Amino acid sequence: MARGSRKKLNTHVMFKKTMNSVNKYVLQALDNYPYYLEDTLESLSYALSYDESNTMALCLMGRVYAEQLFDYEQAKKYFQEALSHNVHALEVYPYFIQTLIDMGDYEAAKKTIKYALTLPGMSLAVIWIKKVLLLEKLKKYKRL
Repeated sequence: MARGSRKKLNTHVMFKKTMNSVNKYVLQALDNYPYYLEDTLESLSYALSYDESNTMALCLMGRVYAEQLFDYEQAKKYFQEALSHNVHALEVYPYFIQTLIDMGDYEAAKKTIKYALTLPGMSLAVIWIKKVLLLEKLKKYKRL
């Protein structure tokens, strides 16, 4: 086996091992949330130490800040960081939109909803529900 191909193989094995560790900790965090917050945060810390750009871990960290600690600014930062790494991270949008609505940042929520509805694979029903919640907050009712 040539020296270059052995190095390539070792790099592939290390990447695979790291991804398995990240996924293990992200899955543990998802399994523990929201019932065991200490274990959730510990697993998220491990996951983000292996891969600081993991969108699932960043999204769940944002959810912890928004849904449990009511620190919407910090939650918004985590969601934005996740989307800066992968704008197509579909799992982030419903929680990010909800956080924007809860913060009262209705214009940003409206723009994010509009963009999320264009993403292939997005759960449109979930985003439409967020749009209805936004319209309710804005008191824009329509008689049927």
